Amino acid sequence: MPFNILVVVEKNSWMDFHLADSLVCMGHTVTRFYFGNCVNEFYGYKRRQEQIEKNHALLTTAKKLQDTSGLDLIFCYVYDDFLLPKYAEALSHLNVPMVNYNVDMPSHWFRQIRIAPYFDIMLCAERRNMEHLARYAKKVFYFPMAARSLQSNKVSISSEKKYAVTFLGTAFPCRRRIIAELVKSSIPLSIFGKCWDSVKSDDYIRNTSQVLFYALHYVWPRFKAEGLGDLWKSFLRYCSPHHKTEFFASTQSNIFKGELPAENMITLFQQSKINIGLTRYIDDDPNIFGHCQMKLRDFEVPMAGGFYLVEKSPGYEEMFVDGEEVVMWRTLPELIEKIHFYLKHDDERETIASRGQKRAMRDHTWTQRFQSLFTELALHE
Repeated sequence: MPFNILVVVEKNSWMDFHLADSLVCMGHTVTRFYFGNCVNEFYGYKRRQEQIEKNHALLTTAKKLQDTSGLDLIFCYVYDDFLLPKYAEALSHLNVPMVNYNVDMPSHWFRQIRIAPYFDIMLCAERRNMEHLARYAKKVFYFPMAARSLQSNKVSISSEKKYAVTFLGTAFPCRRRIIAELVKSSIPLSIFGKCWDSVKSDDYIRNTSQVLFYALHYVWPRFKAEGLGDLWKSFLRYCSPHHKTEFFASTQSNIFKGELPAENMITLFQQSKINIGLTRYIDDDPNIFGHCQMKLRDFEVPMAGGFYLVEKSPGYEEMFVDGEEVVMWRTLPELIEKIHFYLKHDDERETIASRGQKRAMRDHTWTQRFQSLFTELALHE
């Protein structure tokens, strides 16, 4: 039986294609409510009325759906930054199952604690900090990232290898440092994504009201959960400027290919001999094991049949077998060594990619994730 589902997410993001569209492909009726262009968007005092109006519009949309076509599930990916506790409570009074997803559990688990009590389940993309979030929630549920299967994407497998080594992603400072070192090592790179050909980074700007909001609502919960040491380190990272990252000379500009349309991503993964995965979220020394977390890309590349050389994240070894379905690295020297090795061993590389795709299609589709959620909610298709 198909469900009527209200999906509350940011606009123009991966959530449309992976979450909302996957539900549509499963046969469900999906209504999308876009609260803004970024989950990190902060409203503050000056935009308070705008925030209230958007919250009211969300509640009105949910009520209208319930009164007309019916409403079986409210699936959200929102932070306290947008959804006000008053409106989260009002939504809960509709007696419709409500879930809220957190894909940044290592560093942003706390940004949903004010609204968590009103959701039936808080979904967590990683197990780290689940026990902390559970103090504020009725229930937490492990809901790791996944990928859409090739069948739903309607693309064919490409055997042509147009690129040697590729990376797809935004030029965050920690990524700049690693890519700069690969350039120095004469690795044949092709880089796709935003901001690589400029000194600009994609870090969002924090303002005073945002800092005060975080201090008021999150310092004490984080102190109780993480302790003074980890909280102090987070504070220093928050307030300190990033390490100076290398800019790339114009003679190297040929490695930057610009942004890649979403419809071309799967072809890129298939046409690359090696797809690099950079998963650290702190600007660590690349020569040591960094602070990493699983990313959407960690499932997209294997699903497409691409060979994936990924920075190891906690929990990823549960998803794929290192050396058999993907290959993981931990430090920059190890990354460089493995790039050179797998560029010379085509058969071994292709065998690993094939095994990775089979594992992804068997265990890591969004359809499987949602079916497990429906079972947890006792919703019967």
